[in-house]
Order: sequence, then structure tokens, then C-alpha cells
Amino acid sequence: MITVLHAFLDTPVGVKGFREGSRVWFNAVSSFAFYSMCRINEVLTFKWKDMSLRQYYPSVVAPHEVIEYGAYALFNRKTAVAEERMYSLHHVAKDELAISAYMHLCNWMDYAFERKGHQWRDDDFVFPALNYISKKVFKTNDAATGCEKVCVRWGKNISEQVFITLLICIVRGLNRVGKHAIGYVTKHGTSGWFTSHTFRRAGAQYRFM
Repeated sequence: MITVLHAFLDTPVGVKGFREGSRVWFNAVSSFAFYSMCRINEVLTFKWKDMSLRQYYPSVVAPHEVIEYGAYALFNRKTAVAEERMYSLHHVAKDELAISAYMHLCNWMDYAFERKGHQWRDDDFVFPALNYISKKVFKTNDAATGCEKVCVRWGKNISEQVFITLLICIVRGLNRVGKHAIGYVTKHGTSGWFTSHTFRRAGAQYRFM
């Protein structure tokens, strides 16, 4: 499903309805929640000081080659095995790019720095708040997504409910495109919407398939 959502955001309809910042942000959040199997509140309170990207170490198999990776630590987890435990982020196979948290995190960091001129600081939320997501379109058949004016609010973290609203906007847009979209999802009433736990659950199931 995560592949379908990301693919939709790259379509002309997705590009028109969702600003670039919100698309890059969503890809990073969803892939990281999936890859790390984290609850969304653990992802949304994640801070810059607890992550490092573009680290390198020599390959054991081929000593003359280096492996690029990232690392992160999570705190106050409901089911924490060890506080401050470090986890690794690695590249994945080409057919799994939607769940490549490392790639999407690098894309988000580069976008924030290069396109928006944001200087990352230790206490920054990795995934800051998004403003101006509108729910009004949910009760209409409008082509509008409700996310045309979304902008990043640095220094503030986004709530779980606002993230769910963004997710619903994306799924609604995908459903409006209908069978013309790759990975069309049939919506059966409002119960067809996804929740923020979608990605953690999917990530856990994926590993035990």
C-alpha cells in the first residue's frame, strides 16, 4: 500500500494537489514508520540530534568498497528493549524503494536544507508541523485535495490527528482518480480510511511474511 500512496503523489494529480514539501515529508514519515515499525507518535517526536545520515564503513565482503548507512535512536518507546539503543538505516533493493527510509530521509533533509535553506539544529523535530491542511473537502466531491496551501512550520511538531488528516487527503485523492490510477483502492464508506498505525502494522507484517 505504501508503494501505491507514494506512486500517486508522483502522478500529475498528486503533484498538483500536494506541494512538494508535503510530498517529500510524507514519503519520509511513512517509509520511516514502516521500516522502523514505530508508532506514529514516536516518529513525529523524533529529533535531529538522535539521527545521523551518510555514515560509511568498509564492506566485510569487499574491503575496498564502503557501505553508506544511517543510524537513529528512539526514546520513551512503549515497548522499548533498551533506552537510547541505536538502530541502523540501510539502502534496500530497487523493488522496495517505497520502504527505503534511508533514501527518503536523505531526500527530506536535502529538500529542507537546499530548497528551503533550513539549518538543522539538534533540537529540531525531524518531521516538523505542516500547516493549512483542510478537512472541508472531505464532505464534497471537489477535485481539491485540501493540501494545496500546506507549508512547513519549523520548530513545532505535528500531532497524530493532523498526520491522519493528511493521510486521508492522500487516500481521498487516490480514490478520486479511481481505476485510472496505478494501485486503485476501492473506498467503502468512511471506514475505508487508513489510520496512523497502518505503517507500523504493515512494517511488522512485512518482516514476517
